[in-house]
Amino acid sequence: MYYLRNNFFHCILYLFLIVSLCLLISCDNSPKIDLQAQITNILFEKDFDALKNFSPNGLELAKKVQPELSYYIALQFLEMGEPDKAKIFFEYGKDKASTLVSQLCIEQLLLLQTSGERLSTVRQYYKANQTQIKAKLLLAQELYNQGKYAEVLAAAGLPDLKEYAVPPKITEKDSPRQKIQLKEQIEIENSLSRLRILAMIKLKKAPAFDYLKTWFLFWDTSTFHSEFLTDWLSFSEEEKKNVFRDHEAEKEIFPKIMNLRVSVFSAAYVQALPFAKEIPLENVTESPLVFSDYGKACLYGGLNTAEAVDIYKNLAERDLNAKNIFLASFYLARFYEKQGNFQLALASYEEAMNHAPEKDNYDNALWYYLKTAEKVSFSALVNALSHYMPAWNDASYFSDLLFEVSEKLLTARKWNDFVRLYVLILPYADSDVIAKYSYITGRLLSENKAVNPFPDYSKKEAAEICFKHAYEDVHSEIYYRVLAAEELDIKIESVTDEVFKKTLNPSFVQNTEIEDLLLGYAKYGYPEKVFPLFKKEYRSVSLPIVIELCKNVSRSGEKDSALYSESLKIISWAVRNPEIPLTKEVLELLYPVYFSEEVKKASERFNVNEYILFALVRTESFFNSEIVSKAGAIGLAQLMKPTAEDIASRLKVKEYDLCNPETNVLFGAYYLENLISRLNNSTLLALLAYNGGIGRVRSWVKSSGHLPIDLFLETVPFSETRNYGKSVLAAASLYGYLYYDKNIHEIVSEVMSY
Repeated sequence: MYYLRNNFFHCILYLFLIVSLCLLISCDNSPKIDLQAQITNILFEKDFDALKNFSPNGLELAKKVQPELSYYIALQFLEMGEPDKAKIFFEYGKDKASTLVSQLCIEQLLLLQTSGERLSTVRQYYKANQTQIKAKLLLAQELYNQGKYAEVLAAAGLPDLKEYAVPPKITEKDSPRQKIQLKEQIEIENSLSRLRILAMIKLKKAPAFDYLKTWFLFWDTSTFHSEFLTDWLSFSEEEKKNVFRDHEAEKEIFPKIMNLRVSVFSAAYVQALPFAKEIPLENVTESPLVFSDYGKACLYGGLNTAEAVDIYKNLAERDLNAKNIFLASFYLARFYEKQGNFQLALASYEEAMNHAPEKDNYDNALWYYLKTAEKVSFSALVNALSHYMPAWNDASYFSDLLFEVSEKLLTARKWNDFVRLYVLILPYADSDVIAKYSYITGRLLSENKAVNPFPDYSKKEAAEICFKHAYEDVHSEIYYRVLAAEELDIKIESVTDEVFKKTLNPSFVQNTEIEDLLLGYAKYGYPEKVFPLFKKEYRSVSLPIVIELCKNVSRSGEKDSALYSESLKIISWAVRNPEIPLTKEVLELLYPVYFSEEVKKASERFNVNEYILFALVRTESFFNSEIVSKAGAIGLAQLMKPTAEDIASRLKVKEYDLCNPETNVLFGAYYLENLISRLNNSTLLALLAYNGGIGRVRSWVKSSGHLPIDLFLETVPFSETRNYGKSVLAAASLYGYLYYDKNIHEIVSEVMSY
């Protein structure tokens, strides 16, 4: 009997425990998930009334949602003008959220707390995160703000002076992620340097000048150097005098060096020049960074050229280290070039290249050497390229120069010179440069406008080889790949497989904390914060996160259409990252169909193909319906007021708003259709006229000598209009493929008809 009763009680106890556990799980999880979803929606919508009603007890709410949400909830309470509630959530996030969000919570808390609370907060954070340089900075900054100068030095530490004279440096060997981390580290170290030196000055410490001098002579100038100079101006004469008490000879010169460096950093070269003039040359050569700033002040500040040549000839003849010989020769060359003494300039650039201490210094001097050679003659440029191209380090560094030269040759109709240059640069130039040169050379050969540079092949075979370079090689020039496919009679059916090729980066390192923060801004009410942060960190954000960011930010565009443009900026920046493959999903984000109803309506009314209208709007405004250009063009289709007034008169519209998407797209479609009808039904000419004006386009056509339309486009003298035409064609091709079941051949044929 006892056994049965005891067994019965055990069964009841087990049943009670199981039921309790089930209830606990139910109470702990299901409502939490529902609550999370509700808060997410409230934050996304920025429904301040709902948030107020939802959180009468802030701490209780904070405990029931993910810790990271505390940060975004607090930001919204700040917007609502309720700092006390915001502090509750920032406090909770500081203690419970991830490291990055915790830091952001602390930064916000410090703006809301009393001095005592602030110091307690940063001490607590530093104690828990002593290995983090950011924690050290937060503590040192707060201690300085409260006048605790001795404690600033204890918190910030005083590095060995010899080690301090060799600051951390970003190198070409560093991965993209390492470069970001180093850049942040250098910024924090500069901030700590400012605080250390200020604290030493306040404490009248003897090493203050040694650290001040080292910081200004051997570290790249930063905003913190600029802030220090402002601090310096606020010091009393007694404080300044005390800094130089053991360095009397530096008292007059060193403030001028500080002013020179900060002025050049701010690009205030005219302001920098008087300081440069008062610095003795022996002080200029003490530091390559000061020497470089001295040169910029002389060059851009307006120093008399003859005087500058004398100064730099004197400097170049001195016994200098390699870096300073490079700088002396480089700036001497710049001033010879300014004088018009191109041969002397070329010789000095060569001297600079011979003493270049680093690869980027060499490429920089070579870039100017090539620009100067071009001023001498085209033959001089060809000879210089032939001699030096095998030795350049970064081919992309010279792409702008080669693009610029190509435009000059094409607009001058120097076809044979263009082809000659193509053959020369083919083994060495950047892939995007080669794509352009290859396609155009192929077309010039096809049209019998240039001599065949490949004697082992017929002109037809040589042209085909060029088109294959433009189509098959890995590059980002969509326009030339599409046109090369036309010439090769390749009917592109799959844009992803055929048109886009990218080499993925095996060293990609994902930063999940940054990804979470970006997603938080996108999902919890702050989509406008996403792109500025993403632009800095895009190399460490994975494809799924990029896609989610774009979708969330564009969803916010339903409330604020400017965010459509922000979403487009995110994906446009993202595809710079080799880790982001150009899948169809990515292409749809790159070429979205925002304002589809407005585009469809305008397209039907004025018989303009939708994919061309989408391409025009994307190219003109990036789908920002309220954007106003510097020239005064307004809205999605970027219409000038006089043009809009004329269109409104023709359409008998008395009142209109160019920031209204429907009106703007309607006017833009009418204007494009009108231009097409006035330019022999040529869509491409109409697009060029849309950008550059119909009068100019007619003049260009008249003087073109009946060039084929693609070669005509290359000879358009306005680079903006030239690039505009190419951009719209590429975009129209993708819109047609992605949304209208068109192959690229059909669209190219339509747009390029002449």
